[in-house]
Amino acid sequence: MAKFSILRRCGFWTQLCLGVASGLLLAFGYVGHTVSPGGSRFDAITWASVALVLLVVSAFFTRAYMRAARRLKTDPSRYLGYDRRGSFWFVTLGGVVSGLGALISFMGVGLSVALLIGKTVSQPPGIAITDPNKIIRALDVFVLLVNFSLLFAHFIGFGAAAWLSISALKARHHYVMALDAEKSAGA
Repeated sequence: MAKFSILRRCGFWTQLCLGVASGLLLAFGYVGHTVSPGGSRFDAITWASVALVLLVVSAFFTRAYMRAARRLKTDPSRYLGYDRRGSFWFVTLGGVVSGLGALISFMGVGLSVALLIGKTVSQPPGIAITDPNKIIRALDVFVLLVNFSLLFAHFIGFGAAAWLSISALKARHHYVMALDAEKSAGA
């Protein structure tokens, strides 16, 4: 299960770095959002906040992958035995959380892109902009970057969970087949 060990490290550190960067950019976004007038209740910042919370939950599942990889090396029967079909439940649940986070992040990216396109198209060329709400601000770009990096982090988490789930099923199959071969050779 070397894949389990390598993938947990790559997934955890990538998600952690993207989560910290997204958190910092989201903090800038909140400051700009509270200063600027207007705004919708379910804007791209709200979706980014929910996706960031789901990324934190996904990081806890990645931590569970790390503990399971250590335990799997010392006692494989604990996870791979005959009666342990659901022993990797946390991998499946981590994949569901990452998939939900990716969906929410995708909605945030869509809202951010729609906002940028709407502001760009609403300004006729060559005319001075008098409405400050129609100017593309750095806040709009920060929120787009946050949502995109969260989408990428959740995609990595979902891919890692899918790969680990497939690897765990294969390892369980090989382990059970080896136990069966050992029983038939001993009988």
